[in-house]
Amino acid sequence: MTNLSVITDTLYYIAEDGLVNYEPTWSHTEVGCPIEYLVSRIVDGVERPLTPEEQIVLVHDDTNGWLDLNTSDYVLDGEIWTIRLFMRSSFSESPLMDGAHVFDIEFRDICWDSELQAAKFDLKTALYDVW
Repeated sequence: MTNLSVITDTLYYIAEDGLVNYEPTWSHTEVGCPIEYLVSRIVDGVERPLTPEEQIVLVHDDTNGWLDLNTSDYVLDGEIWTIRLFMRSSFSESPLMDGAHVFDIEFRDICWDSELQAAKFDLKTALYDVW
């Protein structure tokens, strides 16, 4: 299996960026052999299938391996997901049985990029009536 495309890390602004499409392409030497398209998440160095909650955010098409990202769930703010999107030769036992894209998705609220500014006062002096 060989990756023909590149997927880079994604900085995703929740409820701002909308739909992001990942459309990877692969090639393999044995064209007639069965293949499958899979997606998983790597958490603390352990690869596992997506949970039903994660599948709402990441919708995978198992007929071509494409993946769609879309969310407005601010609970994800600050999370970083390591995703493994891959094509696998179904019967291969070779270490080269997968063509995999591994990339990070960082979820952010747009407020992370707010630039705070010091207050500006119009008056340079103030008079107070003290009794």
